Amino acid sequence: DILTVDGFDIEVDEEMLEGAQRWADAILACLAKHHEDDSYPTGPLAVLEQRLDIPLPGYPGTITGTSDGVVITRDADGYDVLWTLDYKYGRKPVSAATGQLTLYAVGAIDRYGDLTDIRTVHQVIVQPRVSEVNDLHTLTIEQVEDFANSAGLAAFTANALLDKPEAAILPHLHPAPDACQWCEAKGACPALARELLSEFLDETQEPPEPAPVAHDTPAERVAHWFTLLPRVREWCDKVEGIANALALSGHTLPGLKLVTGKRGNRKWRDEAAATELLEVLLGDEAFTRKLITPAQADKLAGKKGMGSLEDLTVQEDGKPTLAPESDKRPAISVDTLSDFEAE
Repeated sequence: DILTVDGFDIEVDEEMLEGAQRWADAILACLAKHHEDDSYPTGPLAVLEQRLDIPLPGYPGTITGTSDGVVITRDADGYDVLWTLDYKYGRKPVSAATGQLTLYAVGAIDRYGDLTDIRTVHQVIVQPRVSEVNDLHTLTIEQVEDFANSAGLAAFTANALLDKPEAAILPHLHPAPDACQWCEAKGACPALARELLSEFLDETQEPPEPAPVAHDTPAERVAHWFTLLPRVREWCDKVEGIANALALSGHTLPGLKLVTGKRGNRKWRDEAAATELLEVLLGDEAFTRKLITPAQADKLAGKKGMGSLEDLTVQEDGKPTLAPESDKRPAISVDTLSDFEAE
C-alpha cells in the first residue's frame, strides 16, 4: 500500500505493518497490567508522541523531548507505575536501560507527579527488526531521581564550560560510540581526534596535541583535518575492501560476521507477462511516458540536430564546495551564497 504523509508517498510493506502491530501490542500489554481501584476511577493513562519538559536539578536551562509512549497504571498495592516506551525501527540494538527513556521518565513524573504516586518505572524498547521480544528495564523512583541529579550536574558542568578555553574543556570530553553518535560537534572535537589517532600509534607514542585555537573558532583545526579527508576515505575504503575479501574467502574476523544486506528493489520476473496482465487491469495507467534528457537527445540527434533545441535547455550552477587554495577555480564570496538554494 502507498501512504501519503506530508506530501510524500511512502510504500508500506508487510514488515512495517508487523512492526506497527508490535508497537500497538506493547502499549496494550502495559495497559493490561492495570489493577482496578475504586479510588482510581479514571483507569490507566496512555499518551503517545508527547512533548515533555525535562527539569534537571541544578541546571537552569530547558530540556525537552518527545516521548513515543507514556503509560501510567496502578499496581496491586495501590501505587502507580510509569511506563516509558520507545519504538526503534533501526537494526542497531538499543537497550531499554538507555538514559533517553529515563529522561522521558523524569519529564513524565514532572507532568503527572502531582496527580499520581509513582513508585516504579518500567522502560520498554520495541525494536521489531532486532528482537521478537521487547526489552524491559525497571527502576525505582529513587533511581530515577538519582539519574536526574547526575544528568543535571553534567548539564550544569557542560553549560559552565561553554565560555572556557579549550584546555579547560578537554578533560571533560570522553568520546564513546554511543555518546558521540548524535553529537553535532564531533567533526571538530579534539578529544575524539586524539582517541581515533591513538588507535594507529605505537604504544610509546603520544597522540599529537590539538591545534591551539580558540574554543569558539575551530576553523584552523577543521581546515587541517579537511585536507586529510581524501587519504582517510581512501584508507577506510581499503580497510573495508580487505575485510570483506577476507570474510568472503572464509576467514574469521573477531567481532564481525557476514550478514545478508538490504534487499534490492522488486522487479518483474517476466516483463512480457506483467505487461499483458497490467494492460488488462490498469489500461493506460500501467505505463509512464518520460521525455529523454538533453544529454540523451544530444547523443541521438548529434550536436547539429541539438542546435535548434539549445534555447530549451538550462544547466544549474554547481553547488559550493571546499577545495584547496591551489584549485584553479575562483573563490566564491560568502555574499554570493544567497544565490544558491539551501538544502
